[in-house]
Amino acid sequence: MNVDGLTAGAVARRLGVAVTTLRTWHQRYDLGPSAHEPGKQRRYTEAEPLLKRALQIREHSLGPTHPDLLSTLQTYADVLRKLARKSDAQQLELRAKALLPKP
Repeated sequence: MNVDGLTAGAVARRLGVAVTTLRTWHQRYDLGPSAHEPGKQRRYTEAEPLLKRALQIREHSLGPTHPDLLSTLQTYADVLRKLARKSDAQQLELRAKALLPKP
């Protein structure tokens, strides 16, 4: 998974939110794209800080045990694994597993 240079649509899909939600976060919380070249679309290039803040926002609005956090937790864990932060990724994976529906 390449986490650099993502469009707003790609980031929104990975976070499990609508593009309009992502744009609202950009306006309200300054979570917008970090790289911009004149005449080109803005790109999100630093996924880890964005995912961390997105998780905080979603936890605040939904609560820390809401099932809709699952996709954000899993995506964040994937990015942390790619950054060789296995322990941090495992903690998020455990949280995600706890949110899965019980059979």
